[in-house]
Amino acid sequence: MDVPAEEFAELTAIDPQQNRRFKGDKLSILDVKVKTQDGKMIDIEIQREHVKAMNERAVYLNARMLSDQLKRSQNYAKLKKVVSIVIADFDMVRNGAYHNRFFMHDPVTGSTLSDIMQIDVLSLPNVPDVDDKSSLWAWLRVIEGKDEKEMEEIAEKNPHIGKVVMRLAEMSEDEAEREMAFRQETFRRDMVARAEYVKDEARAEGLAEGLAEGRAEGRAENAEAVARRMKADDLAVEQIAKYTGLEIDEIERL
Repeated sequence: MDVPAEEFAELTAIDPQQNRRFKGDKLSILDVKVKTQDGKMIDIEIQREHVKAMNERAVYLNARMLSDQLKRSQNYAKLKKVVSIVIADFDMVRNGAYHNRFFMHDPVTGSTLSDIMQIDVLSLPNVPDVDDKSSLWAWLRVIEGKDEKEMEEIAEKNPHIGKVVMRLAEMSEDEAEREMAFRQETFRRDMVARAEYVKDEARAEGLAEGLAEGRAEGRAENAEAVARRMKADDLAVEQIAKYTGLEIDEIERL
């Protein structure tokens, strides 16, 4: 994405989930964060399935990368550019292009307010079969991995891609299977943990609602009991309503 490899300062895999390789596997996410020498933050995410509000999710995560940079009382001038790269196995923007780049931009005047927030959406289904001579095309064809011969040809032309392809080729079948098994198990545990969390939250919410309803019912019953005693002492209905909070028609029915 127009950033030379030598400018990378840090690279961290944040949430590597397993590749879609087994029957029934649908979710496949790779989340990698890169920090450049000048402090720019880049988040690279691969999404295999379209989920609801995907575009809004991308904007939220990009904005969060920006806001997380500042501590209390720090100056806005310290903010560094944030770039979100979403590689999608579907047409995320739905315009047929394989690369879309978004800034804070006025479409009427053509003016850009700021480029400090940038979102790049790369849609794999829209990558053309014919080489358009860009390095981005080459990387995306390798990521798709549909044609092994094509991958080898691309690797010969691009040294950086060649290193990646060579490493994949060097991995033994056992090593690859162990890594896949580890990711499968991690993914299953994550799903179980998330399911349990949802259950616990629902249970806690239900309990809280039940207690709240119980307290409300108790208050209502107590108010009615007080109103009955006040009514028995021949207090005016208006006074009873004032001190119990009950409606006049409620008091008259007691």
